Amino acid sequence: MIPAVILASILAPTAPTQAELAADVRGLLAAKCFACHGPDAESRKAGLRLDTKDGQRRAGRNGPAVTPGLPASSLLLQRITHSDPNTRMPPE
Repeated sequence: MIPAVILASILAPTAPTQAELAADVRGLLAAKCFACHGPDAESRKAGLRLDTKDGQRRAGRNGPAVTPGLPASSLLLQRITHSDPNTRMPPE
């Protein structure tokens, strides 16, 4: 018989590591944001660059897109979760 603790640890999903989470977030940004906010300066909109940490944290027209450790202050999070479809990113 397998002890319950061992069985639970085998069956329970594991939390992603910080590296896995960062890779997932970067993948989402690449798929949804980099076309307009990536490395190509010619196609970059609103002067916002999301493909680098420096670009994410540099203050733009409305402040930095990401504020490390303060998700409620993250303009990026506010825009992707905004209830107004005209303000929400990415545009549909």
